Amino acid sequence: MRNELEALGGAEEGDATALSLSALRMMPRRQEAQTTPAGRSSKFRGVTLFRPTGKWRSQISLQGKTISLGEYVTQEEAAAAFDKAVLYKDGCKAKLNFPSEYYAEDMSSLTALSWAEVVAALRLGARSSQSHTSAFRGVSLLRQTGRWHAQRAQVHLGFFSTEVKAAHAYDLATLALSAPDRTAAVFTNFPRSSYR
Repeated sequence: MRNELEALGGAEEGDATALSLSALRMMPRRQEAQTTPAGRSSKFRGVTLFRPTGKWRSQISLQGKTISLGEYVTQEEAAAAFDKAVLYKDGCKAKLNFPSEYYAEDMSSLTALSWAEVVAALRLGARSSQSHTSAFRGVSLLRQTGRWHAQRAQVHLGFFSTEVKAAHAYDLATLALSAPDRTAAVFTNFPRSSYR
């Protein structure tokens, strides 16, 4: 498989590897994607709309298991993540959303990684590509309702009318859940002295 991926390298400056996402949107797709149930369909293979966040989830199936590759702001970003994963998995015979030449540079760096590392790298890319909805730790905007969601370690803390209120809720939960002897290692949004 590595030889097939290395064959994608060697692209010249200015060719398809240097294309931006806006140019990627205009490229023809290789295969028509299967549509999913109404309201969650995407025109790209391996991409579905995740309604709670309003973001596009990229996922791939491997040995009967569905593996999430992250959530992206645009369908095109999610489709590109799917393409990289399936190209790593299946090599040149992979069915892609966009031409394989687009991924030559990325694949040269991914070939040195294990499958788990590839998935982790794609998920990290999803997090870094997103426009963060809050500057505060543990806070995100639920776009459908316009309310701020506070969450700590998989624990839902509630929905709040303002971002600051949600950040305070996160801080209070963090301080309440931390052991008294470990407060020096606890990170909060606001100074801990404001909660005494």
